[in-house]
Amino acid sequence: MKKVKYSCGARTGLLLTATLATTGMVIFFLLQENTDVESRLAELEATKRKLIELEDENLALRRKVADARNVPNAATTLAPRSPTVPLEPKLASSSSSSTPLAVTMDWSQDGMYFALSNYRALEAVLTLHSAADVEVDIVAPSYGDWYRHGNLISKRYFDKYKKRGYGVQVHRIDPDSAPRRSKGDGKSWWHVRGPVFKESLRDAISNYNIEVRLPSAAMLWLRLARMQVRGGIFLDFTTLLLKPAEGHRGYSIAPPGCIAALTSDARLPPMVLAFNQNDPVLECALKELESTCKLAGKADVQCPVLDVDRLLSSCFSRFSVANSLEHAVAWLCESQSLLDAPVEDPAVGAALQGRLALWLGPRAMDGMWQRAVEGSVSAALQEQAKKGLTRYAHPSQNAADSKCRVRCNHYLPVPLGKSSGKPHEARASAENCAPQVIVPGTRKGASSFIFHFLAQHPQFVHPVDGSGFKETAAYLHMYDKGRRPNFFPHLEENDNFITGDGHVDLMMTENTPERIQADNPAAKAIFILREPAERAYSDYKYVYNAFRDKGKSFDTAAREAVSNLEKCLGADGAADEAATAKKFWRCHDWEQEIVKRGM
Repeated sequence: MKKVKYSCGARTGLLLTATLATTGMVIFFLLQENTDVESRLAELEATKRKLIELEDENLALRRKVADARNVPNAATTLAPRSPTVPLEPKLASSSSSSTPLAVTMDWSQDGMYFALSNYRALEAVLTLHSAADVEVDIVAPSYGDWYRHGNLISKRYFDKYKKRGYGVQVHRIDPDSAPRRSKGDGKSWWHVRGPVFKESLRDAISNYNIEVRLPSAAMLWLRLARMQVRGGIFLDFTTLLLKPAEGHRGYSIAPPGCIAALTSDARLPPMVLAFNQNDPVLECALKELESTCKLAGKADVQCPVLDVDRLLSSCFSRFSVANSLEHAVAWLCESQSLLDAPVEDPAVGAALQGRLALWLGPRAMDGMWQRAVEGSVSAALQEQAKKGLTRYAHPSQNAADSKCRVRCNHYLPVPLGKSSGKPHEARASAENCAPQVIVPGTRKGASSFIFHFLAQHPQFVHPVDGSGFKETAAYLHMYDKGRRPNFFPHLEENDNFITGDGHVDLMMTENTPERIQADNPAAKAIFILREPAERAYSDYKYVYNAFRDKGKSFDTAAREAVSNLEKCLGADGAADEAATAKKFWRCHDWEQEIVKRGM
């Protein structure tokens, strides 16, 4: 590679120009013009809006029923403290501290439940603490650096914030070894129980959709252990910071009224923690947790129902430490309707007065991609969190730069070939920009090479799923499941980022062009053509074991492959172009099956 040049253009968007030092490889864009792109986009947008309106009506009706049951509690719990309460809740000014705040976060639920309000929770942190050192913890074996681990969030969920210059890192905790801690009790707990969790975690290697569930005791232990190392504050993506969070030491746990409204998938109650590094209170809590939970057998950890509040309060009392977060979070357990109340409602101002954070409610954990009601306090605060992100590591990331502005095309709400879809999938489709770059390569055809250089562009972010965070299968065998937005990063209208898919079977699988164009009529394709003999030999080495077991050399395997393809296509050829294409797809599928069996 002699030179790689990145540039922007109004017509083509992101351009990649590469001058290769070697011969035998050609890289080019396929820029397909569509005269009816505008009309097609208008039809798709109209369909999406109608689906969203219907779902809004349904949700509004369900909320009215739920709120009617809670009205008495709401009236007594959140009565206005004073007629002069501020009427326009808003995020406070960003922190002026010169020391970056350490923020630890994790998401213990299914990654499919991570939705719009959860991103807003992170954005509120970055708005109030633009220099924050944010660590998002995930538990996965070493392959989690290159694959999404089971059903959990992956290392690529937050790349767009990192590329803009924010200090957001995803920290992988390996179940084979204890998380690093500076000192204290509890480390042996993970050493003993780590192998118990490891076996279930490793099942995900052969099944990317497997449900991975760490025991609640393990999740709590990891949170406390990381806080003991890092200090700062812990958030779980369900609470929205309202003001800078320095100088706190304490905890706030969701009351029973909140927990009762959660789904059975919630293993730990929502919480906010704030501690110093090497805090003796945390050491006490870790030791108490270790003595509470016992290892019953080789694959069984016995732990009673965790009372996190009792666990932490006993340690605070032991060290005579005041809990500064005791009343710092507006949980609104009995009055979730206030989240949808208008900002001028006096009860809203009373509920948020003096609070550090606001819990976004069960909706922040249900994966429904439900936008806050327009004009409500929740909508206003989340919008401020989004607009407060003003840092750009490169000028092209700013949507105000018209030369490098990226157009957002949303996913088709219902996959092609289906008459209906699930409401939350339609909503997720309407909130995310579909991939703009497709690399329909072939195995050992340099698609990974191209993705490596695309990823260096300041406006390109990886998929969040698939082999090497490159090959998603979203437009292949996973297409009919209607979950395409779950394979790609969350990109919104003015994020000015693009993503793509580089699965090696995209070029060799029927119907993928139509599927891709339905989601994004303006998508660009990058084809890489490699010298056929070199590619075939490289592929032979890649799947060498399949041929070695049959005792076949490259020469023998190549001759048989050509013969098999000729037999499949037929010597007489097809009557027309469409029939030839059908035969090609069928023969490709047959050839793939032959390779799996070692020819």
